[in-house]
Amino acid sequence: MIYKLTDKTELKTFNKIVDIHWLCISLSNAPFYPPEVIEEWLDQVNIDDTISQLKYSSWIVVEDEGEIVGFAQ
Repeated sequence: MIYKLTDKTELKTFNKIVDIHWLCISLSNAPFYPPEVIEEWLDQVNIDDTISQLKYSSWIVVEDEGEIVGFAQ
């Protein structure tokens, strides 16, 4: 299932998105950027920031068998 995040999306969904986002940055991006850039990005990844970004960007969630497996912004 694919759906768009809204300000009415359950908090547990935002928690999972933040967890996945954190892993993407720390595992996938880290080899290609300086540590201080990775640190700055990780400091910005949180639920409040994600929710605030819904005002000016779209976030799409992908679920497989009821589990969130990814997202796109």
